[in-house]
Amino acid sequence: KDPVSETEVLSSPIIASPLREEMAAPLGDGACAIVLQAESVATAKSTSPRITGVGHDLAPHALGDRDLTKAEGLKRACERAYGLAGIKNPADEIDLAEPSAIYPHEEDLFVQAAGLNGHTSVSPTGGLFGGYIPVAAGLTRLIASVRHLKENTDCRRALAHGAWGPAGQGQAVVILERASS
Repeated sequence: KDPVSETEVLSSPIIASPLREEMAAPLGDGACAIVLQAESVATAKSTSPRITGVGHDLAPHALGDRDLTKAEGLKRACERAYGLAGIKNPADEIDLAEPSAIYPHEEDLFVQAAGLNGHTSVSPTGGLFGGYIPVAAGLTRLIASVRHLKENTDCRRALAHGAWGPAGQGQAVVILERASS
């Protein structure tokens, strides 16, 4: 879809106040797959990024049981992944983040909960705003992260994110590192 102006976004039909049609990632149809290789069988010449940290969290199901303005489940998932990857300061150590955000405010919540700042490039290709494939959205963010790490030599570490359930009840975070040259 062609980019839209601020005026077009704000004049599009309301889907659930205050969200408007042009604020939502369009639904898409598709599939994706990843192939994982154990480090013990990887060749020395491998250019594939490696997974260094994984974290997940499942917050309470009922919408009234958690504060939807804080993304605490995502914060906990990030902390687990950061711990495994040896990340002490994500704002300085994560070069790329690919969140599963289908609305603009979700991306803002993601950046805050993940402890990121202006150093980190967030969804440089547009993320899910170009098309949202339910169930596979997190894998599409993982694939986008791998591609970015392979194509951009200045990118050392990336965070891929998946979310599911009512208002992001479930959160999954994967930390990837660029292959050694």
